[in-house]
Amino acid sequence: MDILSDPLDFSCYPKARDPLFGASSFGSTSETDSETGNSASSASSAEGRYEVVVTDESSEGSDENHEVLLRRMRQHLRRNAAPEDAEAGSLLSQVESALGRVLAKKIERERKDEAKASAPWLVEPITQGDKTRRFVMDTSQYSQFIENFCDQTNQFWKFREIDFGNDRRHFETLDPDVQHYLKGIMCFFACADSAVISNISLRFLREIKVTPIILPITSQLYFESQHHKTYDLMIRAIIPYDEIETVTRSYLNMPVVKAKIDWITRRAEQLDSPLHLPVVGQCIAEGVLFASSFVSFLWLRQKELCPGICEANEFILKDECQHVKLFSLIYKECVNKVTQAEIEEIVAEAVQLEDNFVDACLPRALTGVNATMMKEYVRNVADVVLTNLGFDKMYHARNPFPWMKTAALIALDNFFEKKVTDYQQPGQETLRTQVFQDLGAELDF
Repeated sequence: MDILSDPLDFSCYPKARDPLFGASSFGSTSETDSETGNSASSASSAEGRYEVVVTDESSEGSDENHEVLLRRMRQHLRRNAAPEDAEAGSLLSQVESALGRVLAKKIERERKDEAKASAPWLVEPITQGDKTRRFVMDTSQYSQFIENFCDQTNQFWKFREIDFGNDRRHFETLDPDVQHYLKGIMCFFACADSAVISNISLRFLREIKVTPIILPITSQLYFESQHHKTYDLMIRAIIPYDEIETVTRSYLNMPVVKAKIDWITRRAEQLDSPLHLPVVGQCIAEGVLFASSFVSFLWLRQKELCPGICEANEFILKDECQHVKLFSLIYKECVNKVTQAEIEEIVAEAVQLEDNFVDACLPRALTGVNATMMKEYVRNVADVVLTNLGFDKMYHARNPFPWMKTAALIALDNFFEKKVTDYQQPGQETLRTQVFQDLGAELDF
């Protein structure tokens, strides 16, 4: 096994009687390691191979014990290997390289511990919870989260009940510029929901300990999974077969998509960062970085094109409105806060990324939609998100798409033309209508 590739896993080597070393070409020795004060020993072997093993199972995974092991190995090799022994020299080089990496990790861990100890962040109560009530549904204190959970579940829908059968025919009749626009949006949504799932799993569900808050987060996790599968069906419904691989792997081959996905996951993946930062980032991401993409589907809807894709995105959009609202509520429970200047810096980053995405997907103006209008709408949404987080507006931008205010009228088809998904939950149509009526001026977060 190459120590350079995985310096800490020695389990593949045959185990010997000695707790640290197996057979070697050295003479039989027993000595004390001057660096660690521990004893090391070896036995003779006619094959001339160096075999190293960790027999103390409890030490596996501990950097401290690996450091001791590697130091003893290095001391052993230095004392016993012959200068002309190339095999021993190669092993010594690998051991020293592995030890260097272990020490670098140790220094970095100590640096982070010092920074965390000196940081002004307070412990978030929602990450501690009341141990006597951790698994109790405390609706009196966190009723707003129960309400959000109910709003999410009232909007329940199934991707299997959406018919994409006519969408390819419609897509093939579209102008090439419109096709390019929709393909770019599909490239983003091919991986966007997976990034959100990663954030939820990596940070929020692992750190938050209050059951009424966990409930809507787990509900969002389900809906994000459904969104991910739905966009996969959309892609396969309209994208030519020979382009599907390119679209689904856009994170690897489309820089503007990669930049947005990296921004979405960056704060959540910094595990030593205080919780309120990824919460704010998640709220802004699901509002600002999704905004221009949803406009495209409502634009298609008013033109009565691609009915399956439009219907699916109506459902997804109202889900996302609830998710933005959820994370604004979580932020309000955090004791650590960002300043107006800090939030404006974060929002400006997201808006710039969305501007770049719009420029790439919408290089030429379409009827009723162009890059300038889209960027203004992105800023309008940014102001709405800021307001919901409790901050002042940053852009004071207007909504440039008056037709979005009538989206609800388009969404409300004849009752008998709708599938069971649209009316299986009590009050669902009312909630759905309200979301779309409010979408144009101020999103219903």
